[in-house]
Amino acid sequence: MLAIMFNQQMMPPAEEDESGQYLIDRDGQLFRYVLNYLRNGELNLPEEFTEYKQLLAEARFYQINPLIEEIQTIFDKDASVILNVGGQRYVTSKSNLSKFKESLLCRMLTDEDGTIRRDDYGYFTIDRDGVLFRHILNYLRDGELNLPKDFPELKQLLAEARFYQIKPLIEEIQTIFDKDASVILNVGGQRYVTSKSNLSKFKESLLCRMLTEEDQTIRKRRSRLFHH
Repeated sequence: MLAIMFNQQMMPPAEEDESGQYLIDRDGQLFRYVLNYLRNGELNLPEEFTEYKQLLAEARFYQINPLIEEIQTIFDKDASVILNVGGQRYVTSKSNLSKFKESLLCRMLTDEDGTIRRDDYGYFTIDRDGVLFRHILNYLRDGELNLPKDFPELKQLLAEARFYQIKPLIEEIQTIFDKDASVILNVGGQRYVTSKSNLSKFKESLLCRMLTEEDQTIRKRRSRLFHH
């Protein structure tokens, strides 16, 4: 539309005033982003920018197709998604669910997987543990796994991560699970049960090296010293 405005053979959508300025009755604050896009060829918005819908309307008015497509992509990416997981309702953004492209949740959004369907309200309905899903969603939001101390459902959470096919989360839970697995030791005829994490507290200790089989003496006598 801006190009049309300067084409003398077509009806101009904006009028010139007496000083030769083109008068456009649109949002003057948002026009700076439109103009910067024309200058730089890319859309740079402040981190706290919230007026995507209004900016999209401006881009459509000026009929700048590449800008329309770029804003629409951002707008769609940050749109809310409602999920019903085992009867628990969750609201999150498409960008959160799309963080791991190979995951079931990402494929769900692009209709590449027929496992998950929408209900009559438009919610994605997933027949899985709704309480544990909060830890899955928090991992997608924060990029790290934060669990309560002495979390008792690690095995179930690992099963959920495998269902959603989030490989980094699977690996992180598996590491914790292996670390806290029980170890049985027979020391001088006395039987002891403890966790791998306890025995691994001091990396240079014999007990830590015993677990990783880095000590030749322990390896040779392993059958008499301890059993997994």
